[in-house]
Amino acid sequence: MEIQSIVEPVELVEIPEANSDAAVTHAELAALRAENARLKHEMAQVRAIARIAVEQPDTHTLAKLIAQQAADCMQTRQAWIGLVADDAVRVEAICDGNHVQPGDGLTILPGENGAGLVLLKRHTVICVDATRDPLITPEFRARFGCRSVLSVPMLDHQNEILGVIQWHDRADGAPFSEADTTTAEMIAMQAAVAFERSRIHTHLQHLKRAWVCRCRCRRMWVRARRSPSRPRSIASPKRR
Repeated sequence: MEIQSIVEPVELVEIPEANSDAAVTHAELAALRAENARLKHEMAQVRAIARIAVEQPDTHTLAKLIAQQAADCMQTRQAWIGLVADDAVRVEAICDGNHVQPGDGLTILPGENGAGLVLLKRHTVICVDATRDPLITPEFRARFGCRSVLSVPMLDHQNEILGVIQWHDRADGAPFSEADTTTAEMIAMQAAVAFERSRIHTHLQHLKRAWVCRCRCRRMWVRARRSPSRPRSIASPKRR
């Protein structure tokens, strides 16, 4: 099956030849090569998410795989995937290093902890210092112990919010940059396609099961109508 990616191709930075007339220092060349390597790594991770969207329709497995890919792509200490349910964000999977675990019922309420603010505003939210931000709850700080938080919405084709992807602390300790935000939004776009496809698949499975059940009931009713009725025995009244 051909993978349909909604992410436009990213043009790599052109690196001048060593003998070109451009006055490029060794440091600038090294920076350009590093930027190209970063772009290649990120696009490979985004394509991996596109493949997951095609190959894996199960929502829970999908959340675990995308959480791992999201953390690897952004090179962050933690990342988690949350889906909208009952006007809140229910965390489905948490990637902490190389370990992915379920959300264990963790729910983010509207306006709280970055993801809750995304739920209300429907746009990317960056928290520079989670230790001082009044929107970060003490329970959130105790559980994740992070400083910088990047929260990005997953929007479906009708611009309705499906969920939130949240990243904690870059591995190098630097704050999240504008380039990080762009990459995170690309990941969220691909993840939204995956979860919307999973939701449609689940709905179709429910319709299929309901149709099969209805057909079985119909066949049982037809058999009951066609089967010959047994004559009832009328007991003669007892004589006293």
